[in-house]
Amino acid sequence: EKTKLAIHLPGAKHHAMRDYSSGFCIFNDLAIAATKLTQMGKKVAIFDCDAHHGDGTEALTKANPNIMSFSVHQWGIFPGTGLVSDWERKALNFPLAANTDDE
Repeated sequence: EKTKLAIHLPGAKHHAMRDYSSGFCIFNDLAIAATKLTQMGKKVAIFDCDAHHGDGTEALTKANPNIMSFSVHQWGIFPGTGLVSDWERKALNFPLAANTDDE
């Protein structure tokens, strides 16, 4: 089977939780789609590169062994999470200091 790739450039609603909205996010489209794909027998990796940690996506997917979330974000701003990775549950976080660049 071939690997497939989906990209959502405008950004996802990665702060929304199961029972409440957060950070202007009402529905967590990435978590919903990833969960649906795993119900179809697929494995999913979510790469979230944003100023903010994808706390909702991590919370909604980390109990699913067929989903890995990978968040690259600035540490110390909203929502204040994402400092620690949970390798066992495939919730990987790479917080960056403010003003980090490629030098």
